[in-house]
Amino acid sequence: PEQLVEKYTKRGVMGINTLTGKKNDSYTEVLKELEKRLGIKAHQTTKDGLFTIEDIRCYGACGLAPVMIVNDKVYAKVKPEDVARIIKEYRDKG
Repeated sequence: PEQLVEKYTKRGVMGINTLTGKKNDSYTEVLKELEKRLGIKAHQTTKDGLFTIEDIRCYGACGLAPVMIVNDKVYAKVKPEDVARIIKEYRDKG
């Protein structure tokens, strides 16, 4: 997606999108877990340059929110407990 420019990182730009563009509990929980696991806030890049978190508003998948997009891969109905696995998937790409 145009909003997620891979040039920022070595492994992945993690975009989080919300239901109808409004922050909701599910979105907030997933974003907090991402921030905790990566040690950064939205619009920041990890010190190792591997990941950036971007807060995106619309990806045309409102019914699947919260949606996480990593580079070109879309993860639907993401739960906080999914975050560690998704990050690991990209860390392991070496």
